[in-house]
Amino acid sequence: MTDITRCHQYDTTNSKVAKSNGRNIAWKCSRCNAELMLTPKKSARLDLNPNALWHRGCRGAPLVRVQIATGTPVDKRFTTDNVPPIQLKTTPIVPKAPEQLGGNKIDICKTLYLKFSMLSRAEIIAKFVSQAGCTPAGAGTYYATCKKLYG
Repeated sequence: MTDITRCHQYDTTNSKVAKSNGRNIAWKCSRCNAELMLTPKKSARLDLNPNALWHRGCRGAPLVRVQIATGTPVDKRFTTDNVPPIQLKTTPIVPKAPEQLGGNKIDICKTLYLKFSMLSRAEIIAKFVSQAGCTPAGAGTYYATCKKLYG
């Protein structure tokens, strides 16, 4: 079947499909000298750690960069230039409540839940935060656990 008029009537005699797979950086295997074309992301990973990838054909490592194809933009997201230092998040140290000295958080939350079961959910969660040293999200989880087990 060569009837091209079935779906459309466009002239497709001189048409080409332009396809790019993004592999535009040449690397060479250090063992067998096979040339491999890699993406900018994989190339940046290899620049940081030369042993991160190897040639599947011979398992040779490390790969060696040959050249960047002319006219190819380098993806700046994957380079190590001007990388800001990592900022670690620190949580303030909260002094322990008197009830917390005798057990772990779940035991304290269990005691508070049973003691204040007549209060609303929000009030019990506030007690968990203030007296057991929980975060609001953790207090909500402890409330659900206590309600499931004891309520």
